[in-house]
Amino acid sequence: MRPTVSVPSLDILVSTDNLFFSHGPNAVEIMHALTTKLGNDMFDLERLETLGDSYLKFITSLFLYHKFPAFNEGQLTALKGKIIGNRNLYYCGNKKNIPGRIKNDAFIPTSNFIAPAYTVLRPLQKILLDESVAPNVLYELRIPEEEKFTGYISEDTKMTMQQIVMNWDKEDTKTGYEHYLGVQILSDKTIADSVEALIGVYLKSNGIKGAAKLLKWFGILPNIQIDELLYSNPPDPLINPGNPNSYMPWANDMETKIGYKFNNRAFLLQAFTHPSYTPNVITECYQRLEFLGDAILDFLITCYIYETCGNLSPGHLTDLRSALVNNITFACLAVRYGLDTALLSYAPKLHEAIDRFVKFQQERNYVVNDELLWVLLEEEECNLAEYVDVPKVLGDLFESLIGAIYLDSGKNLTKVWEIVYSFTHKEIDKFSKNTPKHPVRLIYENTDSRPKFLDAVLIEGTDTIMVPLKITFAGKEKLFHGFGANKKQAKCAAAKQALKTLKHEK
Repeated sequence: MRPTVSVPSLDILVSTDNLFFSHGPNAVEIMHALTTKLGNDMFDLERLETLGDSYLKFITSLFLYHKFPAFNEGQLTALKGKIIGNRNLYYCGNKKNIPGRIKNDAFIPTSNFIAPAYTVLRPLQKILLDESVAPNVLYELRIPEEEKFTGYISEDTKMTMQQIVMNWDKEDTKTGYEHYLGVQILSDKTIADSVEALIGVYLKSNGIKGAAKLLKWFGILPNIQIDELLYSNPPDPLINPGNPNSYMPWANDMETKIGYKFNNRAFLLQAFTHPSYTPNVITECYQRLEFLGDAILDFLITCYIYETCGNLSPGHLTDLRSALVNNITFACLAVRYGLDTALLSYAPKLHEAIDRFVKFQQERNYVVNDELLWVLLEEEECNLAEYVDVPKVLGDLFESLIGAIYLDSGKNLTKVWEIVYSFTHKEIDKFSKNTPKHPVRLIYENTDSRPKFLDAVLIEGTDTIMVPLKITFAGKEKLFHGFGANKKQAKCAAAKQALKTLKHEK
């Protein structure tokens, strides 16, 4: 049964109807979102970026869920990836001239201070920018003493300087002198990160509705109708006439376990229906709810740790978020609260895998800790690791249940947060005090093994990505292969395999 605990409120979920019409964040908060870590200032955008990223995933998932009711989870995920990906955010930020407002360099008076009214001759500046000439050529230009004194540059001098510039190396690399031309070199990701940080700023000051207005301004979701999206009734999950209770003799017990009584039990039925369960013809399977629930969990948990863990560095904040919002943690919670007992599926091998994991968790008193990172690897003695340490369906089940509660409760995020926090409060408290590090970070910190990730490869005929990892141990090189739906997951799988081997051989 879901434990009864005191649930802390989330400031971001407080009604923001009045905030929506406010003037927005102050200039200092916006400056935070435009200052990168390389700016070497007292603040930077990294924490705000984490907050904005979670909101962007949530609101985009909700938008797509309603916009494309016939799309399956895979199609929705592919669309979401294109909308929230760094490439799209870069284009959206670039159109609004965000790059020209970002502070990406530390202020060092001896090297990058420019005197007021100082400028490079406009014709030279145009040549340097149009032809991608390295700006360090400026140090090779000479102006006669007389012209320095008068401030007037003769045509002969201009012609000489232009010839030097045109004969200089043409290279599109950062030389450190770009500021003399009034430009700075930024990566696409830096611009995308700043866009996410700005979204985080508006989320803090203007709430969920106000941040959606910024998404429209950027053109990320130009046609979003935020009131309709947040407050309209969801479509009925019933696709054919029928009684959901006939499939769920356990419905009352399950509602008692999760501490929530469904207004429409068709949502509950959908949340527990695996794609293999063909007898259920009155609702869809849980995959679309899983897509939505994943984004809701990420958003709510990120908001909480952002508001309460101000002492954590951006890196530790990201690690904490990764430790709490992942398939392994959700799968463990699903087993702890008995969600697996109600899964409707016709997949014998799947149930065998679930039974093994349930037994594993029972023997360890349902704990969620670092040891779970190696569950699958203890069963296999090979150099192949897939990004599935526990039956993925268990994590999907937890996510789909949260998605179902959100829709059934009238999209009440506060109610959903009460349930999410009561489920996860032990892990939040434990990981906040001792945050597990991401496997990729751990393998990089193991410098003795000299880890090197090789180029990712798409497995022919599949959508699976493989990333090889080469490490050196006891003077010998070892190669591991990680597999996942994307490069990030595949790298994580390879890192886990290598860490497991290093742990056993030490």
